[in-house]
Amino acid sequence: MQLSLSELAQMVTGFTFTFENEIRQWCNRAPPALTDVGKAFKRVYVLLQHFTEMLHNLTSAKSSFHTIKQIAEDKGSSAVPHRHQETTKLASSCDEAMGSLRNCISVLETSLATSQHYTDK
Repeated sequence: MQLSLSELAQMVTGFTFTFENEIRQWCNRAPPALTDVGKAFKRVYVLLQHFTEMLHNLTSAKSSFHTIKQIAEDKGSSAVPHRHQETTKLASSCDEAMGSLRNCISVLETSLATSQHYTDK
């Protein structure tokens, strides 16, 4: 019991010292005036998260495309003609999707370069 009271007294003394020397000066100050910059930072952060997620999804789509294309090429030589035609159509569709993906990435890269140009000024 004596030890517990002694420890409690030390903790109270430590808190009082810290409060008087570190915290009290902040207690009587006026609250800071907040600006709308926080909203802009939050909006940019959310857009950055969405952009990062989109890049991750594009990477996943590209990986899936290459896997599907490889499977189609591998199965194309050993498949029956009916299946070969289906895999050829699938590979063709994947090629078209990859072309669209490349166009999207080029637009995003152009936008990024433009935004960096304006940021550097």
